Amino acid sequence: MVRKKNKRHNQSTPSATSASAEETQSESLIVTATELQELVRQGLIVDEVHEVLEYDRKNMPWIDNFVHASMELENQCNDPREKAFHALMRELFGMKAFRETSIQAGLISKAQDFGNKIDNRISDFIIQMGEGKKGWLSRRSVAILRQMSTTKRVIDLLNIAKNKGPETRGQIIIF
Repeated sequence: MVRKKNKRHNQSTPSATSASAEETQSESLIVTATELQELVRQGLIVDEVHEVLEYDRKNMPWIDNFVHASMELENQCNDPREKAFHALMRELFGMKAFRETSIQAGLISKAQDFGNKIDNRISDFIIQMGEGKKGWLSRRSVAILRQMSTTKRVIDLLNIAKNKGPETRGQIIIF
């Protein structure tokens, strides 16, 4: 079973617009330990860890398998939107785990916090895919995001994304 500890990490990445190589851009992420290990191996600098969920790797190997498969798919694809989708799925997976653990621990307000973070992240992704360009979401992607969502607001956005524009080869044009 998943066990909760009070740790979360902040990532620092070199800023693309930075005048100095020493300047960094800090960003908070929710990731699994497996993904964090891979990101550190790729050069991520971790400033701070706030919350960590522990799990039994022997009894729950599917978690590591999911993370590894998702990262491999992300590395193999050339489309930046598809890469963003795979990264989003891993982040939502971590948030969903924190949310479910908070519910099990009786921390309802914290669970609502994670629910809001999930919905905000999905909304940001959908809006970003539509800003100034044709974005895409397959029917399967919409179905997965709908399962992750906790509010009607995001369901409405997903319905718009699903029904907007012509569908070609399993892709839906949004915005």
